[in-house]
Amino acid sequence: LDPAGSDLAGCVLGDWTLDTELGRGGMAVVYRAWREEGMARQQAAVKILTLGALGATGRERFQREAAILARLNHPNVTALIDSGVADDGTCWLAMPLVDGKRIDRWCDANSLDARAIVRLYLQVCGAAAYAHRNLVIHRDIKPSNVLVDDNAHVHLLDFGIGQFTDAQDERTRTMWRALTPGYAAPEQLTGAPPSTAMDVY
Repeated sequence: LDPAGSDLAGCVLGDWTLDTELGRGGMAVVYRAWREEGMARQQAAVKILTLGALGATGRERFQREAAILARLNHPNVTALIDSGVADDGTCWLAMPLVDGKRIDRWCDANSLDARAIVRLYLQVCGAAAYAHRNLVIHRDIKPSNVLVDDNAHVHLLDFGIGQFTDAQDERTRTMWRALTPGYAAPEQLTGAPPSTAMDVY
């Protein structure tokens, strides 16, 4: 499949039938999807690696994201439901479908005062601290990767460029650096080895 160049609505990956596109980034596209679970229909967000990302060790990063999500179980971290590789080599991950807004827009829309904003921020900190205790660095915490639902519950998303703190793979230090310039820590911009300080920044 080429998620970057076509509408994949109706395609089936594993048990999941893709519906509408929810968003896209440099490495992947995300679709709303559903599967039949006994007498119920379950919805999810299915993230699909684009063909363009394969040449930049995207498959390796995608597999690492699945391993990271499988390690994490926290109320403010979006979990892994399912993952797989289609017959044609398409890599995909299924995660809970979060109905929410990015944290900055949610704060603006609800005219939050400083105290309420700090309460949301502490949820983000709790999720990051939990990841760090489990030897995971997110490396891309920014407003679009933090959604807030109608119950003011924070969901930290997208560990696509995440890293295990105990990883011994030197290639992740020397290969192309995926980052968001406006939110990347200074050491990310200089190519320093990953550390939890990147998420703290």
